[in-house]
Amino acid sequence: MKSRYISKSPVLFVFLATLFSILCPGLLSNRLSAGEISSVIFTFDPPLINDENKSEALFLKLKNTLEAPDTGAYDNRSESLAKRIENDGATWSLSKNYSGIQLAVVYPEMTDKISQLSVEILDKINENITNLSDTNAKSGLVQKLLTVYRSNYQNPDHAPVSVKTIGSAISALPLLFSELNQLNDFYSAPNNSARSAYPVISDEQPTIVKVISWNQISANTFFTARFLGEKFVREVNIPHEPVYEIIFQPGSLKLFLIAQGDENELFKFHSGIENFCKDINLARKAPEWEIYSESAQEIMLDDSRDLMKSLLQSAWIEHWQGKAFDQVKKVDFVPAQKIESLEIMPKSELHNVSRTDSSFPRIIAARNNSEDKIVDIAIRIIAENRIVKEVVKVLEIESPLRFPISIEVDSPQSMRIQFHATSDEIIRHVSLLRARILNTLALRNLIKDLPSELSVSIAGTSHHPPFLLKGWLQQGWPADPANYSWRKASNEDIAEILDMKNATKEAIKRKWALKTMTGKGRAAILSEIISRGLFIKSFNLD
Repeated sequence: MKSRYISKSPVLFVFLATLFSILCPGLLSNRLSAGEISSVIFTFDPPLINDENKSEALFLKLKNTLEAPDTGAYDNRSESLAKRIENDGATWSLSKNYSGIQLAVVYPEMTDKISQLSVEILDKINENITNLSDTNAKSGLVQKLLTVYRSNYQNPDHAPVSVKTIGSAISALPLLFSELNQLNDFYSAPNNSARSAYPVISDEQPTIVKVISWNQISANTFFTARFLGEKFVREVNIPHEPVYEIIFQPGSLKLFLIAQGDENELFKFHSGIENFCKDINLARKAPEWEIYSESAQEIMLDDSRDLMKSLLQSAWIEHWQGKAFDQVKKVDFVPAQKIESLEIMPKSELHNVSRTDSSFPRIIAARNNSEDKIVDIAIRIIAENRIVKEVVKVLEIESPLRFPISIEVDSPQSMRIQFHATSDEIIRHVSLLRARILNTLALRNLIKDLPSELSVSIAGTSHHPPFLLKGWLQQGWPADPANYSWRKASNEDIAEILDMKNATKEAIKRKWALKTMTGKGRAAILSEIISRGLFIKSFNLD
């Protein structure tokens, strides 16, 4: 079978431009008016089954349904449905993007053939998609993101599978109702999982996603979203190329801005993404918007002159309850109604804590599940008694800092400094402490080798993502090479740190709960834990 694949292009039908792969075995030689053709177009939502987006699997099933040889159920034919359509001089199209799949059959005449063919196609689809797990389809990043995002449609007027007919195909509608109901039941498979506040995709790098929403689907909102997506890719400078996708839901449109990297890379470009989204609606004043708006009108005009694109567009708009593009004479910028943020990690523990590698000082950041905007920081120092005394003297007597700190000396060789700060104060406060401590020790010739003579362990807790807080702490106290290692704290380690080695598990849990009840307490106990080369994955004891 001859197939035609059309790649991304500014002159394509705009919905297909977001990664539609189009297969058209036959081409109509001349553009025909809608009154001269018979067509049927099926539009499918991406199925979400057992918490997995199965749109790729559904696409492969539909493709196989069309191309597989007939087993003889209808008139003992051996040709595939696709071949029969081609032999009739007609055309078919199977297309997909991350929002859905479309299957179209078009005859260049008013013919009853399409009526029987429509029922036949839908009947075979129902036979073939009973199990979507038996395909070799692999979900891409965007499909995985849509799975963890799990935005519910909650729209009673939206059917997950719809059909649009033109010409003779309309006579098939009564015969298609029961078949459509079977498909809708397939989409109604129970899905009891709630959307996770801290999503995990195990086989992907840490990912930042911004979801920008509009409460309508129209030429204006679509081109606004597409303009912002292209602007994001062009302007946000990150090591790995950022991407965007436009996702449709009943009566609404979402723009996904996606950036990936390791934790350190995420920290470096996080502020750029935040700044881009903070002023996103100001893009309407950008000079390039006027140029883009004019080109959008040309794209719509060009698409309207392509038979298959215009048919698919019309069915797509109806399926997602949008406004027909041809009703728009001028493309206007539409401000976004909502912006959501997602941080996705390969391990659930990275949503709770983030720590440095083998470097001085040890740093760990943990998330507080609270609305408190204050960041609590504890710095534990272990060194010779003369060094500890000197640090206490300079901070308390000789050169106090301009922000309040508390100092606790818990042994001749160890001390803890604690303070709280807003997010924009963290780097400055930690940097001042670092400079005051290290400059004093250097000037008084008290230390020569940091990692071996001075142990510094910095712990912070906040409502911020841990990778972000860790990045701020690292900027305040940049790393030096050190031959440090980490291991997960055992229950015995925790009991020893709490000075409860002979206590019961219940008593240890009560003591732990008291120690970690506040952000300040959590920072203090964390600094103690990491000073021993230990770490925890969360504040919940095993």
